[in-house]
Amino acid sequence: MRGFIGVPYVSGGRDPGGWDCWGVVHYVSRHVFDRELPSYADYNDASERDEVGPIFQREALVDWLPVSEEQPGDVVVFRILGLPTHCGLVIDPPLMLHCLKGRATVLESYRALLWRNRIEGFYRWPMAAR
Repeated sequence: MRGFIGVPYVSGGRDPGGWDCWGVVHYVSRHVFDRELPSYADYNDASERDEVGPIFQREALVDWLPVSEEQPGDVVVFRILGLPTHCGLVIDPPLMLHCLKGRATVLESYRALLWRNRIEGFYRWPMAAR
């Protein structure tokens, strides 16, 4: 995971040159966990919560499997300002890889005080559940 830590935040980014929270999930899922996830390129700016929140809600309800026991490769979704607008990739519970606007990619615990009360849920891409 060291090669992914410190990658800068770039809204809409999908590679190690810079990415947003979904970009790191998308890239690392493919290159580390061999899982092809949707790119969700149908929104313009990851910082626009009014756009990102409905995408998470729609996709989590339709395409993703909610899981009660997270495992490496699962996605953890967080509520920020009441909307599910941030995510991270579970690397080794309780560690996740994620990035935020104004902050480079970090490996951090989702059980830390900053995150634990914001967890919307843990989700697994259906193709990974087989």
